Amino acid sequence: MSMFRTACWYAWGMENRDPIHVEAFQNAIRETRWSLGRWGWWSSGGSETQLLADIINDEIEYQTLGKIYSKIPGPWIIRSKIRDQVLKTIDTLVSAAVNPAWAAMAKVVEELRPKIEPEIKKLVDPLGKQKKEIIEKMKDGVVGVINPIMDEHVIPHLSKLLDIIKSPVVEGYEELEKLLDKQFSVFASKFNPSQPEENFRDLDYFSRWSWWEARPATSRFDVMYEPLWALQTIFSDIYPWSTIYNGQDQLRKNP
Repeated sequence: MSMFRTACWYAWGMENRDPIHVEAFQNAIRETRWSLGRWGWWSSGGSETQLLADIINDEIEYQTLGKIYSKIPGPWIIRSKIRDQVLKTIDTLVSAAVNPAWAAMAKVVEELRPKIEPEIKKLVDPLGKQKKEIIEKMKDGVVGVINPIMDEHVIPHLSKLLDIIKSPVVEGYEELEKLLDKQFSVFASKFNPSQPEENFRDLDYFSRWSWWEARPATSRFDVMYEPLWALQTIFSDIYPWSTIYNGQDQLRKNP
């Protein structure tokens, strides 16, 4: 199940993978839902035609089918079956209409794109250049004010805090090295030259650390809570427990 979820997460739904197209299409779907009053969390996937069919089907069900369902007699299981059959029929009809319409629209866009993009570029490039120049000027002005303050008040204390944090990290990796040596010793004692594939499967198993097995090394990170909490007064996006956990997780994966 975990592998299927990962595969679904990375699967590419849209047929056109151009990043501008993807961003514009997703934005259009979101704006359309909002214009229809469909606020809140929403999830869908698939190609452009599937996404369009989904949003049309949702609107049809919301606007009309609720009134129909309320008048269907009989137990819930019968009404549920009827609803599923109605939705399946509507989806078939909507998809049959959406597919050729989207194909025609996509063709027009692709034909116009080579003509329009150069003109847009001529207009956008100067704006981008000016934006970059303004940002650089703002950065220079801000840095000129901030650097003296950092040099006087922050850097002396920050370097001490970083030294305090560095020590448990080094100790954690040193402890991990000892654990790794111990595991390799166990692996070497069981190595059978006549079964190399099975042996290296064992090696792969040995390199997978459980929470408990890695605890002697990861526990060295626990003392970083107070220094990290002190850093949060300067850097508000530092969260001690999650930072420590992420570091411990990275330590477990390193072998």
